[in-house]
Amino acid sequence: MRGAAGRRQGEAVYAAGAIPRDAAFPQLEQLGDPRQLARVLQRRLGARFASGELQILDCSVSRVDSRRGRHPECWLQLRAEICDRPRRERGEQRFSAQLLPPEGLLERYERARRAAAVAPAYGDPICLVPEWSMILWAHPNDPALAALPWLADPARVLAAVRAAPARFGLEAGETATSCEVELCKYVPARRCSAQLRIGLGGPPGERRVHAKAFRADAAGRAHGIARGIALSPEARSGALRVARPFGLDPELGILFQEALPGAPLSRLFSERDLCAEAEQAGRALGALHRVELALPERCGVSEQIAELAAKGDRVLRSFPRAASRIAALRERLVAQADGLEPAPLVTVHGSFKPSHVMVADSGVALIDLDGASRGDAAYDLGRFAAHLLDASLAGSLDRARADAQLRALLGGHARSAERPVPERRWRWFAASHLLTSQLYKAVKRIDLGRSAPLVALAEELLACP
Repeated sequence: MRGAAGRRQGEAVYAAGAIPRDAAFPQLEQLGDPRQLARVLQRRLGARFASGELQILDCSVSRVDSRRGRHPECWLQLRAEICDRPRRERGEQRFSAQLLPPEGLLERYERARRAAAVAPAYGDPICLVPEWSMILWAHPNDPALAALPWLADPARVLAAVRAAPARFGLEAGETATSCEVELCKYVPARRCSAQLRIGLGGPPGERRVHAKAFRADAAGRAHGIARGIALSPEARSGALRVARPFGLDPELGILFQEALPGAPLSRLFSERDLCAEAEQAGRALGALHRVELALPERCGVSEQIAELAAKGDRVLRSFPRAASRIAALRERLVAQADGLEPAPLVTVHGSFKPSHVMVADSGVALIDLDGASRGDAAYDLGRFAAHLLDASLAGSLDRARADAQLRALLGGHARSAERPVPERRWRWFAASHLLTSQLYKAVKRIDLGRSAPLVALAEELLACP
């Protein structure tokens, strides 16, 4: 599978000692030392590692995702550069890891070992690291995503396409002759996505399909949302363009849908002015907000305040030097929420940002709608604003261009939506997203030096009337 082994461009790797501390998982501090991490894993990844046939040259943590609650959990992504000494070859192995309480660790490990597993490129598929109360799954194994090993085997994917071509969007008379799979995104135990390039025996030559894998209990819901939006009057009229869903494999938990042409808006920041595309994206979002679907109610002011409480605590622990400023920002957000008028519920994207807007010659389309729900229209606008302004901090585009694109998006939405969204409302959501999304992601996988500029942006958004 292409894309599964090499480090993605821009992917962060934690430096020694940089992993945020978490009282629920004190072993995280030790995992931030690459040399200690390599020494321990050298003993625990299987017989060939223990014997020295396979040697870890470098090892690091690239993502930390811990959640508090009654049953705290912590998932990690790791990568290791490995030397196969007998073959005089080097390669890379990725791992997903779960930190668990010591009690019940062995039982959980034995249960994981009894599950079906495939051989990774190096070492054992599932390993126990008792020093850190940790279980490791070597890619492409995953404890909750049955589709990941399947996607790693193009021959199995091709056989499935031939057995049920309509599920993959093939038309009558089209015959699959080959299949390539490229992993696009992977979040351990939660979801992954891949692009399938299916070769055909005749015109049009190939068919591209986007595959999204979920936990078994989430795949059906994602498929239902995709179908409901694709069949809505707004999508049928052309006011809203989304990927057509082709089919669902309920056993593997995979949704197959149209692979849309073009590139994400976020990848085009440095190439040209995108105000026209941002305005189209605003119109498309307004059309989505007009879609009538029976969905769970989320993404409102009360839910965002709950996010501020839950994620804000971890952000505070991770940025001790900025803790007082972040705490004051959170208090200010909660206080200002009381002054926001109730808003009607609409169908919201739930994760609306520049990378979820596809730009092509034919126009723009919205992707990754599987988290759609009923909520506040300002939630989507604020999330997009937070990502756009954060991109200006990262240097992807200058602030003047970011402001112009934001104005274009808001204007397009105002012309398409049934009801206008007050400026004060989307600014509140944008400021809160900078804390619950951008700062929180900095803790998980980016870097810990971005707190001051992100907090300053949030303060600026709240200061405007």
